[in-house]
Amino acid sequence: MTTERANGGLKFLDRYLGIPLIWMLGHLSPRRKRPTTLSSLGIFKEACIGDTVLLAGILRDLRDELPQAHLTLFVGPSNLGVAKLLPEVDEIVMLPVTRPWSCLLELRRHPLDAFLDFGQWPRINAFYSLFARAKFKVGFRTVGQYRHFAYDAVGEHRSDRHEMDNFRAILSTLGIPARSSPVISPQGGSPESGRYVVFHAWPGGTLSHVREWSFDRWAELGRRVQDRGWKIVLTGARSDRDRAIQLERAIGAGRISNRAGLDSIEDVSRLLAGAGCVVSVNTGVMHLAASLGAPTIGLNGPTAEHRWGPLGPKAESVSVPYPQGGYLNLGFEYDGMPLDCMEFISVEEVWSRVSRILGEA
Repeated sequence: MTTERANGGLKFLDRYLGIPLIWMLGHLSPRRKRPTTLSSLGIFKEACIGDTVLLAGILRDLRDELPQAHLTLFVGPSNLGVAKLLPEVDEIVMLPVTRPWSCLLELRRHPLDAFLDFGQWPRINAFYSLFARAKFKVGFRTVGQYRHFAYDAVGEHRSDRHEMDNFRAILSTLGIPARSSPVISPQGGSPESGRYVVFHAWPGGTLSHVREWSFDRWAELGRRVQDRGWKIVLTGARSDRDRAIQLERAIGAGRISNRAGLDSIEDVSRLLAGAGCVVSVNTGVMHLAASLGAPTIGLNGPTAEHRWGPLGPKAESVSVPYPQGGYLNLGFEYDGMPLDCMEFISVEEVWSRVSRILGEA
């Protein structure tokens, strides 16, 4: 989740103003049939690096089925960088999603045959979809979110399947087969040399600290990696820089490269692709590493593996079973649930995965 979506005030307005507004405007808008020709499609994902990575599979399916179609990806500022890594897109448009009037003006500049909104719960996405210049509009019907009134067709958003399969439900409304996995090809060589393991310790979004693994466990894992002769590379956002310095000190002597806050998403992708192993909490970088084909271990505490686990040929998860963990569906269902679930993930369990991967490298 990003700054835009984690803002409490915006979320309050989105729900309590957005629901009646979407209901009213949706009932005033006539439902239209799918066009016989799909030569221009808009794909809308306003935020979230991980969700944008998953769109790589959707875009591949669209390109396979509609090779001549013009695919326009509409994103927000926070996921613009990762959107540029998706090769199937003909055009990327950054929308000022927190400034509705400016966003609508930009969106209306693009006439489309179909507009596909991959937002799961925000009503603001549905509001923008209502005013898109498209002949046919598709979005999610998500339980309890009351946003589906904006669309001509809906994909059912379900809590019992991976988000990749929910995304595929959007394509099914167009009769397009959806089967591709999210795969992103690295561009260029790694900015690090030699053999290294990447640690990505910090997620973002609502109550992000609940998805963090403790410093002492990262430090113990780091020392074991160093004892095997591998360098450690720390990644993170600019806001994680100070904590990355603390983690570097906690791990202690040895080869450590602290790149938190220093690299663009393009540099991070090259770094992940060249890693012997990536160990990450469940966040966007985890999904990016998995899609790049890097050996990836995702640490899932409150995050449900069946909903948000990493997808990739060399990806695996260490998870805390429900009810101690694995209870997040849309990412904000913390009320009444355990907040210490990452404590159930032991260093031994993670190290057993890492040591096996490094032994095979």
